[in-house]
Amino acid sequence: MEKGHKQEKFKNIRIINDDVVASVTFDYLFLEEDKVTNWGTESWHLIKAEGKWKIVSIIYSYENAKFFRKR
Repeated sequence: MEKGHKQEKFKNIRIINDDVVASVTFDYLFLEEDKVTNWGTESWHLIKAEGKWKIVSIIYSYENAKFFRKR
């Protein structure tokens, strides 16, 4: 593995869509050189405008491995 290698992993992806508004929520895990540095949950809210999806908001939690143990 190259030095400084970073990777983000996603799981538990949930999509709710009624073809006008949508939300995408997922858990993420960020690794640096194969060690977990932080993790949390992210949620995107979208609307369809002129036939294209636009992100209108993003919220997320952030748990830092320096302060919290991975559950």
